[in-house]
Amino acid sequence: MAKVPYRTCVGKLQYLCQGTRPDIANATRELGRFANNPNQEHWKAAKHLLRYLRGTLDYKLTFSGALQLRPFCDADFANSSDRKSVSGMVVMLGSAPVSWSSKKQSTVSCSSTEAEYNSLSETAREVVWLRLLLKEMGQQQEGPTTVFEDNQQTIVWAQDPKHHGRNKHLDVKLHYIREQVARKTLAVEYVSTQNQLADVMTKPLGRVTFERLVDMIMWTPRSRTDQQPVAGSEATNNQ
Repeated sequence: MAKVPYRTCVGKLQYLCQGTRPDIANATRELGRFANNPNQEHWKAAKHLLRYLRGTLDYKLTFSGALQLRPFCDADFANSSDRKSVSGMVVMLGSAPVSWSSKKQSTVSCSSTEAEYNSLSETAREVVWLRLLLKEMGQQQEGPTTVFEDNQQTIVWAQDPKHHGRNKHLDVKLHYIREQVARKTLAVEYVSTQNQLADVMTKPLGRVTFERLVDMIMWTPRSRTDQQPVAGSEATNNQ
């Protein structure tokens, strides 16, 4: 494996997924975990991802519709050997994403709701920054930005200011989202798992589900103007 350019390959994939290919963010994150000590299986997986990119060279980001932020966040609970969860986020602006991430959480969550709340808090900070940036660019967001989440209990935690004994162990920083909801900077709403775009960032998906969600995030040859809009959106992709 010393002669295999695994780290070089992963570095190029990271550059690509940060710029224009949100659909490979989760796979690239997984490959990056083994950059210091890869084996043949990891190299095989990297080449599989390269073949996917070769077959999807015409995928692209296209902007259209109202320039309104539509963030989606999700988490994959304790699906690793160290039991740390994975946070995923996609922030759409009009018909295309402007910010996305797939990363392992720094602490172990005690429940799926806590993992989702961690992801929601990280997304909230990103959205607040994007709102300020758009304001400076003359595209101030009217009203609160709705963050779409598919865990009902997480939404309750974000909206309910009452103290709950079962979540008192959460770090204070996680309650940042409550402050933003109280200020009406953000709102948190439920979105069905079928339309949860951030699923692409958190876990491996079946081909049909993966392709359907990627079609909602970016322009692909499968995209159609008559496609059902994603939650909170009236925009469709350009052809």
